[in-house]
Amino acid sequence: MDILQQLRCRIRAAKVDAAGQVGRCFIPEGSIEGLLPRDDIATALQKEDFQIPFHKRQTTADLIVEEGRLSGYRIRKRLDVRSIKGPKIEESELLFLLGALEHRNIVKLIAAYTQDGTPSLIFEPADCDLRDLLKMERRLPEFAQDSSIFKALHGLASGIKHLHNFSLISTMQQHPSDMPPRKGCHYDLKPANVLVRGADFVLADFGLSRLKPLDEDSKTPFRGATREYGAPECEDPETFEKGMIGRASDIWSLACIMLEVLTYVEKGSKGVECFRGARVYQGTYGKLSAFHKDRQEHPAAEEQVTLLRTTSGREPPLLDTYSFLRNMLSLDPEARPLAEAVQMQLSKAALQVILGEILQILSDHVETSRNPDHTWVFRARLQLELNRLRAWSGTGGLLRLETGFEHTQRIEISQFEDVFAYFKTTIAALPPAEGSSASKSMLQDREDCVIASLYQLNNHLYTVLSNEQKIMADSLFASLITATDDNDVLAGIKNAAGHTSTPQYENAGALAAMKYMAILYSKGQDVPGPTARLDPALFTPDGDSDAEHIRPRPYWYDYDLGQRRKVHVELIGYGKKWTKDVNSEDFKRNGEAIFSRIQKLAALMRDNPRPEEFCALKCIGAYHNAQDRCFGIVHEVPQQNQYSVRLRHLLKDRKAKVRARQPDMDEKCRLAYKLVSSVNKLHLSGWLHKAINSSNVIFVHPSRDSWEGLGYDEPYIIGFDHSREDELNAYTEGPSENMKTEYQHPLYQSGTVPFCKAFDRYSLGLLLLEIGLWAPISMIYSERSEASPDDLSKTYMRYCEEKLPKMMPKKYSNAARKCLALGFERENPMEADQTFHQQVIRNLAALLD
Repeated sequence: MDILQQLRCRIRAAKVDAAGQVGRCFIPEGSIEGLLPRDDIATALQKEDFQIPFHKRQTTADLIVEEGRLSGYRIRKRLDVRSIKGPKIEESELLFLLGALEHRNIVKLIAAYTQDGTPSLIFEPADCDLRDLLKMERRLPEFAQDSSIFKALHGLASGIKHLHNFSLISTMQQHPSDMPPRKGCHYDLKPANVLVRGADFVLADFGLSRLKPLDEDSKTPFRGATREYGAPECEDPETFEKGMIGRASDIWSLACIMLEVLTYVEKGSKGVECFRGARVYQGTYGKLSAFHKDRQEHPAAEEQVTLLRTTSGREPPLLDTYSFLRNMLSLDPEARPLAEAVQMQLSKAALQVILGEILQILSDHVETSRNPDHTWVFRARLQLELNRLRAWSGTGGLLRLETGFEHTQRIEISQFEDVFAYFKTTIAALPPAEGSSASKSMLQDREDCVIASLYQLNNHLYTVLSNEQKIMADSLFASLITATDDNDVLAGIKNAAGHTSTPQYENAGALAAMKYMAILYSKGQDVPGPTARLDPALFTPDGDSDAEHIRPRPYWYDYDLGQRRKVHVELIGYGKKWTKDVNSEDFKRNGEAIFSRIQKLAALMRDNPRPEEFCALKCIGAYHNAQDRCFGIVHEVPQQNQYSVRLRHLLKDRKAKVRARQPDMDEKCRLAYKLVSSVNKLHLSGWLHKAINSSNVIFVHPSRDSWEGLGYDEPYIIGFDHSREDELNAYTEGPSENMKTEYQHPLYQSGTVPFCKAFDRYSLGLLLLEIGLWAPISMIYSERSEASPDDLSKTYMRYCEEKLPKMMPKKYSNAARKCLALGFERENPMEADQTFHQQVIRNLAALLD
């Protein structure tokens, strides 16, 4: 084996082998001299894959780095023995320990050797250091996009976190298996000690770094590191007394680096140069440059943060990064965040930036899609996919939406790389938005590519969400697609949803259709489709089913000659208020208005597919029975041999020996979530229920007398007879005598305030209270029948705060209490919707996992 081959073997031995063991390559002093003539050492190192063309970057540190990007080249660092205090192999030992986990953002040591008494370290190559990068007027290709720079900063923070919280795997043979975790610190972070390799920022120069046991303080005396990027506690500017520095000092230095890099992103190399000039100030013994001013806040640093925040043009959520930067630059070391928090903040920032880049591309496509050459299917599907992406982003706290929803959840660090890669791949795949110059076939191909890329991106993104997050994203998606009152847009969504079998699209199409119908009705237009009016003569009561608890009532429907089927009919009496004067013109006009509403509501619930988790029986139509002075809303029976039972009846009979079993806690949570989600879907479609109570929640079962085996997974909401569109000028009768008074909001009972979503939510809170306690609120109401509506509300709230938590999870109790509270809080509708999603739907969804 020749000399060069022996050297190759020694250097290769420094790498981690397949068994996960760390090899060492500490070439003893004199070993190379014994193998090669001393004058030939440099020649040998410059051959083949050990070629090290270098120039001296700085005379004081004697740091030798590579120029250019040639494959196989290495970096060599010579250590000045005279400046080293302690064992001269200390840095190489540290780097071998750090190299055991091969972090991509920590420089990798290949070998260490001593020549003529001077230790040298050999590293993998780099393109340049960060100091040089910040001087470049033109960005390197790897950093052409802002997102790549934010991604590199995230990696740098990850490397620092790895150093601060270092632990060694226990399978190593060269190191004891019981070696405890250690905490480390770099102590000399600055742009010159950060290498740039491809699109990564790599932490380098660990000459001052140390690893200490966890039970020791990370602080150590400041010793010769660069003062410009050093923390205020490093050195007294008057006496030059050395201070104690630790991991918090690294955070300060990292903040200084981040501030310069962000300046480079927004203002370029000239901006960095100006910022560096602004930091120079007159000290006691001459001019100094630092990010603090004699251990006080430096106006230049504070002004730079403010400048970047106000002129960056970034979306509001990303501006949190600049606020976070201020925390990192706190004069109090204890107030600075840990490296884990910095990494998390930068992961969010990097995703926000790349999300902004992809949203800009999609915005261009939306603009060009208005060109008549594009199909309506493309426009509608583009809006669907765009809203689905925005819903995902809002759920992850990456985007502030027009709807007011802003969640605080974060994408886990373990998922960051995958999510960033999804975005990067999609940006590369998306074709540029162009005008009408393309041929029809090229235009079609471009449309297909855009939709396919977005569809795949959204599918990938949703895989990283938890079940709770998926529920929230779907809910937010529904809010986004129903936020418009443009009928053309709603019709496009409904029709586009019919071109795909994706569940989210089907649900979106159903909600858009319901909202479309609500808008038509509010404008007094006829609802499209066949009439929902049925002949009352075709319906015959089921003589065996007259029990009070069976609601809706079972009827036989003779729909064809010799053909009949069982249906459920909700009978809606005229009521004393309407029939007060049967001869008045108001009677006729109001009667027609009521029937028109019932008929159109029946058409709405009949002709459109039900949204997912919209717990309502399918409507066949409606009729008017003048002889019996009632209306009838006709529903299909889920199964012809089944009967219905009201939730209210089950609550009242909870102590009976042989009736329905009481649901367990999980069943109660699932039932509550389905009812809340269903009411939310109704609100999103533009309708109000107005009569939410346990009498209007039913279950179906084969037996009409005993519900011993009744399941609670499929509830149905009925009682839509008072339902109307959510419009301030919509016709309304006010509180009706046949409505459950105990469920009505106090303000609505006064008859002075029109019904609104907050009142439905108030009733929903009482329904959740009943389900949690498994007892009807009529028990509370009957005991306090003389109490005012406001006093009753306070009693219900007290039950939610005191009794309900003893029987149900805290999140359930909080959801019920918030439903009640929303009826009294003076939030604007957008804020109320946000609160309902975050504190009601989200709390209940969390109980489903």
